[in-house]
Amino acid sequence: MQQAARWGHHRHGSSEERAIRDHCNLPQGFVPGRVVSLQLGVGRDTRNARFNATAGDRTSLTGEIAVSALGSDFDFTKYSLDYQHLFPVGEDSVIVGRIFGGVANVASCPTSAPKPAACLPLQDRFILGGPSTVRGLPAGFKSDTSILLANLEYRFPMSALIPSFRDVTTILFVDAGNAPASFTDPPEVAYGLGIAINTPLGPIRIDLAWRGLDGTRQTWLSLGAPF
Repeated sequence: MQQAARWGHHRHGSSEERAIRDHCNLPQGFVPGRVVSLQLGVGRDTRNARFNATAGDRTSLTGEIAVSALGSDFDFTKYSLDYQHLFPVGEDSVIVGRIFGGVANVASCPTSAPKPAACLPLQDRFILGGPSTVRGLPAGFKSDTSILLANLEYRFPMSALIPSFRDVTTILFVDAGNAPASFTDPPEVAYGLGIAINTPLGPIRIDLAWRGLDGTRQTWLSLGAPF
């Protein structure tokens, strides 16, 4: 009986530990449920190269609809527009401007939530912060049902300063954005510099970014361009 009592207590403790562990492993803002949706996207790309492009533009428009009639626990529609244009500067240098905006409309919510963003699954919210949005903010700094951001980069070959560095590109950039999208609230702003090294798999890039308000720094390592 003593062994049974100890065994029962051990199992009870293990269940509590598993419950605590499972709870701690859930991402912040996680909403349980199933998403069944239809997605449609169109795009146009006139850039003169996939990597290290120096001219052209790229536009993509995407839409998504999730409805309970398809078996989804979430009902929402979501749209986003991503546009970037490359302005050649000299022979191999380029200024890249990008604008990204998106909005999601929630029809019903599987949980009682005070904010519409909590009625969207985590992976369908618009995220502000990270290597492809406002780089001075940590990944997932904000998430909401809408977003508006702009990025500006000046990319120039390091060989202009050091001739032997033919496969190295230097980048200066500034980012600004808000989530939720707003034309009245001051945006989050970041600035920084990066280095991209050309490889057979594509450019390997390191960005150092500082948040405009307090100067905190983020470091990002990526394969290819952030957008």
